[in-house]
Amino acid sequence: MRLVKQILSEPLVHFVLTAFAIYFAVGVVNGGHSSRAQDHILISPARVEQLSNLYQQQFGQRPDQSTLDKLLESDIEEEILMREALKLNLDASDEVVRRRLAQKMRFLIEDLNAPPEPGDQELERYLQENARRYEVPATVSFHHVFFTDRGPMGDGFQRAQAVLDEHHSDGQIEPGMGDPFPDRYHYSDYSLEQVQRVMGQTPAAEELLKAPTGHWFGPVQSGYGWHLFYVDSRSVPRMPQLADIRGRLRIDFMRDAEEQLNEQALQRLVSHYQIVGMGEDG
Repeated sequence: MRLVKQILSEPLVHFVLTAFAIYFAVGVVNGGHSSRAQDHILISPARVEQLSNLYQQQFGQRPDQSTLDKLLESDIEEEILMREALKLNLDASDEVVRRRLAQKMRFLIEDLNAPPEPGDQELERYLQENARRYEVPATVSFHHVFFTDRGPMGDGFQRAQAVLDEHHSDGQIEPGMGDPFPDRYHYSDYSLEQVQRVMGQTPAAEELLKAPTGHWFGPVQSGYGWHLFYVDSRSVPRMPQLADIRGRLRIDFMRDAEEQLNEQALQRLVSHYQIVGMGEDG
């Protein structure tokens, strides 16, 4: 007798008994049709734990027994209403339900088609097949002197040319010989895209990537005004080593492999259906 009392005092037992009480009460209200197998609702310990966890995630604490009873009652009512709606085919014409079911099916396909982890050989082959995606672009290191088009005559070009003529292409030209620039005066290892973000979509970026190193040249116009440039060094495009981008490669490889496997699984499902009505006359 003590054992029975101990079992009945367990919250989970109380919870399940309450579930069955609610279920049978609903059956009585609806005329009593609990004998049909499809009307059985299983309240498993896993479902109880799931409801408790969802409550804790939302409110930051575990539900007490009274709250658990209410959660269970709501869950059973929702399950019953869902089943009755399916019997009436209410899902057939509901776009929201249709899209949600399709989305859940896509998630299921993705879970069932996870690709295996790639090895170094697979990653190396993937790198070679997608070389342009991972190519390290050419870069340039340079410094400059800036000349604004101040005054009504817009004399930035003339002043820059005068400084270059005076000191020549291999002379010592300092930023103080020009005007203040809103950004820095020296840039290291900038790609074409990075130079364009600084100088704008102007001839300056292209000139920097093809001008000879070790000499002043200009004047060249940017979005700010006129510049004299000095290219310190330049690198050519190159392919990175596998070890340098293994993490990025793995992520991209897995994503592409998942997309391919998912598409193959979807096409297998499509092959079971005959599509009629498309492109037919009358």
